[in-house]
Amino acid sequence: MQERLSPELEAALQADEAGALNQIVRARKPEHLAQLRQVAADETAPPLYRSRAIYALGRWGEPAAVADIVRGLPTLTEQGRLSAMDALGRLATPEAERVLADHADDGSPQVRKLVVEGLVRAQGAAAQSTLRAIAERDPEGWLRELASRHVK
Repeated sequence: MQERLSPELEAALQADEAGALNQIVRARKPEHLAQLRQVAADETAPPLYRSRAIYALGRWGEPAAVADIVRGLPTLTEQGRLSAMDALGRLATPEAERVLADHADDGSPQVRKLVVEGLVRAQGAAAQSTLRAIAERDPEGWLRELASRHVK
């Protein structure tokens, strides 16, 4: 990682529960936002740190973080992709909606579940189109059912 993390953020990224990260988000310190964005996009950062940083960015609600999440997506583990789809669904920008749709065929059913949940939040025409496709073609019956409940 390029920049040294604040001790408070480092401890939150190492914690076993999300409470410490949620406190970071509630405090809304600009330096923490910058560091979270850096960790999310940094391919050399530990995978667990990246996943947790992305989780926090989704809860922070800063639309500019979408670019950092997207930049790091190709090298994320499944856990990281879970965090990314959840965060993108919460951030709900047009780019986030596009990236969610691009991951509708992810190899992990759990990632695809978070894609569906994110697309439901997005509520745009493109989201509806992707939800319809998932409802018709996903290999998992439970995911087809989940998506079909939200197709208008």
